[in-house]
Amino acid sequence: MKKTIVWLCLALLGGVLEGAAQEGGLKGVVFLPQWLPQAQFAGYYVAQERGFYRRRGLEVTILGGGPEMPVGPALEKGAARFGTLLMASAIKARDRGVTLVNIAQLGQRSAMMLVAFKNRGIHHPQDLQGKKVGVWREEFLVQPRAFFRKYGLTVIEVPQTGNMNLLLRGGVEAASAMWYNEYYQLTLAGVDPEELTTFLMADHGLDFPGDGLYCLESTYQEDPE
Repeated sequence: MKKTIVWLCLALLGGVLEGAAQEGGLKGVVFLPQWLPQAQFAGYYVAQERGFYRRRGLEVTILGGGPEMPVGPALEKGAARFGTLLMASAIKARDRGVTLVNIAQLGQRSAMMLVAFKNRGIHHPQDLQGKKVGVWREEFLVQPRAFFRKYGLTVIEVPQTGNMNLLLRGGVEAASAMWYNEYYQLTLAGVDPEELTTFLMADHGLDFPGDGLYCLESTYQEDPE
């Protein structure tokens, strides 16, 4: 019930924001990145700050993404008009009946990995058998679960937030990471890369394209430009 109320409020907010923009002569658009504000999405924020969207007739509102704000449901329920998703996640959502359309594929390779400390006995995929592994919400689970299936692993999935504290504090034996973000959180915390075992999904036959820009079919059909 609580989630339903939250989605309803967000959908109403999205409608209000887009309506207010249209009254000002601009087309209102609500955009949701799939994760917390960070360098990965810098281009969107810079374009907004420098007025690129407005010069194209758009008033873009960028919502804060993150573990509690999945893009697929947000698009489906009208809380956002556009959002970013990993291609594997978008295909899975499409298979569930969410009519997503890829309008721009931004990331051509996968940046996802699992990271572990060598001194905890993790050197090969098989070493993860029966271990606790930090994983993100459903939209980011496609590749890790494909990795587990590929190597016949049964692991204990532990919900992971947007940082690496679970791994650093010993709460899990391995954690999910993107090579451009969470991996460097570890090095910034003083971890020597030589101390780490990394399982890049791309190195294990799971090189699914990364971020893409998505909307619903209905949005695309209303205004393909």
